[in-house]
Amino acid sequence: MLFTMIRFVVSVLLVAWLVSVLLSIYAFDVPISEHGDLSAIPGPTLANVWWFIQISDIHISKYENPGAISDFKIFCSVTIDVIRPELVLATGDLTHARDGAFSTQFKEEWHVYKKILDDTGVTQKTKWIDMRGNHDAFDILTWSQENNYYREFSAGRATGKKLQRVSSYVHRKEFGNYHFIVVDLCPHPGPKRPFNFFGILDEAATAELSSTARSMGLANATFVAGHYPLSVVHMAHRPSVENVLQNANAYLCGHLHTMYDGVTKLHTLHKSGYLELELGDWKYNRRFRVIAVDHDLMSFTDASFGNWPIILVTNPKDARYISALEPWQRMIHSTHIRILIFSPTLVESVLVSIDNGVVNTKANQVGGPLFVASWEPNHFHSGLHTITVTVKDTDGHATSITQPFSLDGSRMTLKSALSSFILLTDFCILGRVLFVSSLLFVIVPLIVARFASSWIQSKKQDTLADRYIIVASKNSLFYPHVMYAFYLALGPWFVGEIVTDHWGIVFAYGIYVAGHFLPEGLTFIYAFIQLLFVNLALLWYTSSLMNSRHVRTTASGLFKFTSLLMRESILVWTVVYQCWCAYTVFTAYGIWAILISPGCTWSLLFTAYIAVKSRAVSRIYT
Repeated sequence: MLFTMIRFVVSVLLVAWLVSVLLSIYAFDVPISEHGDLSAIPGPTLANVWWFIQISDIHISKYENPGAISDFKIFCSVTIDVIRPELVLATGDLTHARDGAFSTQFKEEWHVYKKILDDTGVTQKTKWIDMRGNHDAFDILTWSQENNYYREFSAGRATGKKLQRVSSYVHRKEFGNYHFIVVDLCPHPGPKRPFNFFGILDEAATAELSSTARSMGLANATFVAGHYPLSVVHMAHRPSVENVLQNANAYLCGHLHTMYDGVTKLHTLHKSGYLELELGDWKYNRRFRVIAVDHDLMSFTDASFGNWPIILVTNPKDARYISALEPWQRMIHSTHIRILIFSPTLVESVLVSIDNGVVNTKANQVGGPLFVASWEPNHFHSGLHTITVTVKDTDGHATSITQPFSLDGSRMTLKSALSSFILLTDFCILGRVLFVSSLLFVIVPLIVARFASSWIQSKKQDTLADRYIIVASKNSLFYPHVMYAFYLALGPWFVGEIVTDHWGIVFAYGIYVAGHFLPEGLTFIYAFIQLLFVNLALLWYTSSLMNSRHVRTTASGLFKFTSLLMRESILVWTVVYQCWCAYTVFTAYGIWAILISPGCTWSLLFTAYIAVKSRAVSRIYT
């Protein structure tokens, strides 16, 4: 009775701790500070407003998806000419650098990228800032290596012999300065796929980021950009990075595409008060983002290539994306609703409705793409409201958008729980937790069953404890299970050509190549899956087989057949999974990666041994 009470109390405390941790990560409120600067009020003229474009994951490829190349050329000519951005931010994966499972840099792809920029003259029309993504860093040993074509063909022409992890640009307007900080988060050296899915921000790069941010001084708005979402970046010192980002309006990134169309909008608000806005890919989804800064209030819309007109309401701005750094009080003092409308044809009409018809009015063009309509913001001074804008052009296209707004600082929560989970979870830490948990789940019960079996009350029933006791009592089964699990945690998995002509060693906790150790979060996740699908599956197979022979049962023939089918299916699954892993490693890192592969290919020998030995030992109890 006492043991039951203690177990109940401990369980409640653990659940309470877990809930508190989850709430601190995913459920928080970011206060919006008071901004008293009312020197510039949104009004009826094309003043104090400018806009730029973000595009990501272009993936120019010599083998796949040729339509992405032709559409990108149209984007750089027609789309840019219609929108006329003052800046374009290309956040990585400019080229694909893959032929199936094989990954390396192809000069032809970079030629195509550079030729499109040159032929369209886009870099003469606007400031074009491009950065590397993980595909642009595939199979690159050093920054000065000949196959680092980014140095030669990127718009920035980063031709220096040393990698510059952080760069900056100040966009100067007559009404203020706007800062851009670009961070190269790619692993260095750059392994072949798949082990460069996570970004790295080491101590030197973190210090460079902090120094750059300090040296830039004050700005009307600051944007930080990188290829990787922060949730998949291994950071040497996360608090220092947060100190920089908390002074930024937004962190702009790409990399995750649309999660195979599972999450079309990956946006979230961080506890420090800045927005993280991941952009869907150009490769398959032809996404790009238009971002406007109107009287220092940032607004944006994620657009699809070829869909016109594009509507962006800049005043009042969307209540879901109010930043703590913005002078949001300018909205309550504004005299006009302000809308940017981009269309290759003439706009015929713009209708504005607030709160489902409480206010209906027409907006008029006052210059460029800006349309305005006078309003009385005091009528909407408290709480959340909605604004709907309907646009018709002379070609008969009609587009309508609806978004929330507030004038008292009320913020509507971003509703996507999946989006928040993806962007707010530190997957580097999660991978470690999952790996260590699965490792302990393999090892600890066997050790306890081995050395404390006399304390466990077993009545020869079909319980989990009985199964572990049977396996743990046999040296020929106990030691292989425990020792191989320990090996996966500590020893090298395989040795292979991680970068062309350079061998490396892959561990569960990272990669060692060319004198560098790369902490790679994906290796922990692979190790977790290996423990789950191989070690734990084989442990279940062994214990189930041993227990079926050890315990005399009166179960029906159908039940016995079902148990046999399930048990053998698990064994077949582990073999199929390991063969698939071996094939993946072979296609990525070469033949030696499967020949010298204790953690991958050799696990098939472990599987064969466990299957044969389990059957041999179980016959003793027949």
